[in-house]
Amino acid sequence: MKLTKQGFLIVGLILVVEVCFLGYLKLKLDETEAANEQYEYGMEVVTRTQGVLKIFVDSTHNLAMYAISRNEEQGKQYDDAVKNIEPDLRALQKLAKRQPEIEKKVARISKLAMEASEQFSAAKREMDEGEFVNFTRLRKKIMPILSKIMAETEPFIAAQEKYAKSFNPEQTRRSREQAYFLMWWVGVPMNILLAVIAIGWFMSKITGRLGILSENAKRIESGEELKPPMGGADEISSLDRVFHDMAKALRESAEKERLATEFLKLSEQGLRTITDNVPVALITVDEKGAIESINPTGASMFAYRTDEFWNMNVGDLFEIAPPISQDSFVKEFVSKTETRPIEMTACTKSGGSIPVELSFKAFETKKGKRFLATVLDITERHEMERLKREFVAMVSHDLRTPLMTVQASLSLLNEGALGELPPEAAKISGKAEIQIERLRELVSNLLDLARIESGKFDVQPSEVLLMDILENSADSVAGLALEQGVTVDVKHSDFEILGDIDRLIQVTTNLLSNAIKFSDTGAKVVLYAVEKDKDWIEVRVQDFGRGIPEEQQAKIFSRFEQVEEDDSRKLKGLGLGLSICQAIIEGHGGEIGVDSEVGHGSTFWYRVRNVPDAGSSV
Repeated sequence: MKLTKQGFLIVGLILVVEVCFLGYLKLKLDETEAANEQYEYGMEVVTRTQGVLKIFVDSTHNLAMYAISRNEEQGKQYDDAVKNIEPDLRALQKLAKRQPEIEKKVARISKLAMEASEQFSAAKREMDEGEFVNFTRLRKKIMPILSKIMAETEPFIAAQEKYAKSFNPEQTRRSREQAYFLMWWVGVPMNILLAVIAIGWFMSKITGRLGILSENAKRIESGEELKPPMGGADEISSLDRVFHDMAKALRESAEKERLATEFLKLSEQGLRTITDNVPVALITVDEKGAIESINPTGASMFAYRTDEFWNMNVGDLFEIAPPISQDSFVKEFVSKTETRPIEMTACTKSGGSIPVELSFKAFETKKGKRFLATVLDITERHEMERLKREFVAMVSHDLRTPLMTVQASLSLLNEGALGELPPEAAKISGKAEIQIERLRELVSNLLDLARIESGKFDVQPSEVLLMDILENSADSVAGLALEQGVTVDVKHSDFEILGDIDRLIQVTTNLLSNAIKFSDTGAKVVLYAVEKDKDWIEVRVQDFGRGIPEEQQAKIFSRFEQVEEDDSRKLKGLGLGLSICQAIIEGHGGEIGVDSEVGHGSTFWYRVRNVPDAGSSV
């Protein structure tokens, strides 16, 4: 049995004995109180009845004296006595309701008393009215009534006195004292003795077993063999079994720890071999950027001896510009490299520079938070990208002239310059001209991308009227709008901006073209400009098409990205236009973006610098 159950059983036994004893005492006290209450009740009934009888005796005496002497004082005493008859009778009746056996008797006495009172009062009224009533006549009239009341009342009083005295007050007092004596001199000592015996038995039962537990705890600490397991199903036995299980687990854990230590040594050797030979610089730094370790690849990359890094900050290894300092280098770039590495320029000991990808990862050590900097040399990647750009530029440039020649030839054929073509040939020639136009546009975009990547792409801003850009852009897409059945609404503007007019027309035309392609037949595209503040003008192209999901809005400015996979096939787009637009606007020092809600259309916008006090939009 569990110790808790044993404890509850002992406490329960003591409580049962105590409850039984208190129940017995309560019974005795209740009997004593009941006897005392009955005695007081009987005596109160007797007192009330005697009071009523006394009123009638006094009333008879006062009425007789009034008849003899006609003394007003005697008459007044009679009147005062009679007034108390009815209240006393009501009190006696209320008291009698507690015992039905005397209620009827009291009712008869009350009835006689009220009749007697009425007859006495009638005699008094006769005397008050001047009629002569002699004492003898009065005596003959009222004495039988008084005798009848006394005949009913006196036996009742005697019976109630006998009933009350059957509950002896002295005996009741002795019973109460006996009950208190039993409670204080028998019950309390008995409960204390019982509790002491129970606690002593309980403690003697568990003390020896606790000693075994204490000994086993010491043996676990010293690694000795434990004493044999205890029997039983209580908590101490369970704890002893836990001690034995713990000792077994500790022995197994010690063995596993030994094996793990050996494995860790082998793992550390393997990990060191990997980090020493990985073709990436691995640098551990603290929160201030102080270098704590670097692998051989890193030391070779930066051309320092390993011991030279210990007094260096990781910021010393890269080109950084204010406001970034060595102390803030880690804090500044940890957040920037959380999702993907960033490109930096590393500095070698000899003063050379290396293009690298840098990323930081935080980890916890006993000394606090540390960061692992991963530095990848991307010199070969840059060289490959340079060769790719040169190849694309060369191919695009070499393709442009032949494509223009082919397009011009097809245009002449379609216009009938060399004679009218058969219908089937004209159809094929028209399709070929359209495809050549798409190919020429692709080559043009590729050339623009090559210029952007090579850094040769520039803008030549000047003060121009924004309305010229808006109107020229709308004219450029007029044919597409007519073909799609879309209306282009150009809002008038008097703004003057700083920009490259040809490049901004290219951007605006591209945005208008996209808006028309994604609009339904009969829809409208709105082109307008607003003043964001005194320094910037925002050009907006608003359509009411299908809209762009939020997760796609940032991606559409990347190269070869479409909102949906089949957009390039349906709408004959290449996914390069918006990335080129972004490069042009960033070349102006501005911003480009989109606000869109699925099902409610999109608003593409870009911002360029305002020429102060040049005008306002209408």
